[in-house]
Amino acid sequence: MLKKIVTNTLANYVLKLLQIILNIIAIPVLVSHLGEESFGIILFAGVVVGYFNILDLGIANGVTKYVSQYLAQKNYTKINDIINTALNFFIGVGLFVGIIISLWALLGGVGWLDFDKSMYNTYTNTFLIAGIMAVFSWPQMLLKGVFKGIQDFTTLNITLGIGRVISIALAIFLTLYTKVSLEWIFIAFNLDKIILVFFQYGLLKKKIPFWTFRFLDFKKTIFKEIFAFSSWIMLGQIAVMLEYQADQLIILGFLSASFITVYTIIFYLFRLIQQVSGLAASAIMPAISQINETDGKKGVDKYIYKGIKYHNLLFVPITITCYFLAEPFVRLWMGEKYLEYIWLIKMSIAFQLLWQSGAMLGQIYMGAGYSRKPGVIAIIVGVLNVVTSIILVNYIGVEGVILGTIMVGALSVPVAMWWMLPDLKIKFIEYFYNIIFKAQFPLWICGALLLPLNGWIKEINNWWLLGLVAGTITMLMYAVGIFTVVDKQDRMWIKNKLSFLSHKKSAVI
Repeated sequence: MLKKIVTNTLANYVLKLLQIILNIIAIPVLVSHLGEESFGIILFAGVVVGYFNILDLGIANGVTKYVSQYLAQKNYTKINDIINTALNFFIGVGLFVGIIISLWALLGGVGWLDFDKSMYNTYTNTFLIAGIMAVFSWPQMLLKGVFKGIQDFTTLNITLGIGRVISIALAIFLTLYTKVSLEWIFIAFNLDKIILVFFQYGLLKKKIPFWTFRFLDFKKTIFKEIFAFSSWIMLGQIAVMLEYQADQLIILGFLSASFITVYTIIFYLFRLIQQVSGLAASAIMPAISQINETDGKKGVDKYIYKGIKYHNLLFVPITITCYFLAEPFVRLWMGEKYLEYIWLIKMSIAFQLLWQSGAMLGQIYMGAGYSRKPGVIAIIVGVLNVVTSIILVNYIGVEGVILGTIMVGALSVPVAMWWMLPDLKIKFIEYFYNIIFKAQFPLWICGALLLPLNGWIKEINNWWLLGLVAGTITMLMYAVGIFTVVDKQDRMWIKNKLSFLSHKKSAVI
């Protein structure tokens, strides 16, 4: 099981590295050639589809849990029922969302936004296309949940990576070398949302040959079973919308479309850290669900402290590296214009040390069968974020939207830990000591020792040097972590594995 978790996590990171490279290339090209407003509309059109994710009802996560659970029991009939019921539900929701978005655009909804009115027809067409894409993207969301349930993250991420490469490469090509309209660039940028649903469906048929899709095969009892677990996860998805996607709606309502691009750039490294952390945590939920089914609480307990501690070891070095390199990165990536926000970029990065410290705990908690409390906490945080952001945006603009997220998030972490930890029979002080003090504090000290170099780091003026310094700091942090955070027994295991691989390589030579 540990090998499967590690393999799935590595597959997640390969995909994320590819996406990072693609975004670093694509965003400056699209912003410089299309302008902040048009690129902001491309982003917002995708976000509008995301606003309807609450209609998912947490079903995709529920499918992940139950497919994993029934695979452990080899109950293939139940797996068929779960996938078919959920997939038919998602097909129906996709059609509904597509119709709603299309009607909104046709009835003049785009006119409510603050933008250059000469682009009205172009932007209306962009949202109509977004409505069509929803029809395909919704079933694909469910297929991703099934891949996670069978714990085949490698195949899932290969398909997602190929789809994203094709989409972004095509969007860049059309932007640089043709004079096509914004609508075609939007289609290219999101092409993977259409093609992947067919490709992944075919792959799943081969991965789980006992599954046969039957159109309109929807069983209410099965849906109720999934929803009994996923209903509280649904609150978490509403919260994600309120915490992040609603930010863009607030920006459009109080500022303008161009500030969506500014917001995306300010929050880029913040989101990067969040995704790096989430990728490591996401592979654990279906595994814990399977372990809980076969070994019970004793099996789950083995992963709590060690898993959470090593998850912190994984993302904290990257967070500290991003903090030091934020200024030269933004300057090389997007230019001097966005450096006026560097204080806020660094604040959001530092905030992730607290915000992501419990990400693994949340996945273990849900994998063990608990979903109510994370959902309740998430929805409260989401509502408070919207209220705070609306208040602050009136006083300090786009910075207020981001500060709202940081302020509410900082208050929510200790409250969430205090409420959830007793269910896992963990004391708050003991958790804080083992995770924050033992897992993070040695790395904070290492980062503090690098502060005298901060002036030199800020003056880095080329990508090669930036990459070299980033690699050096990150490796230094991981080296410190291996000797201060990793248990002696696990260090010996790593040493033996490296020694084995070295001898194996020598034997081959």
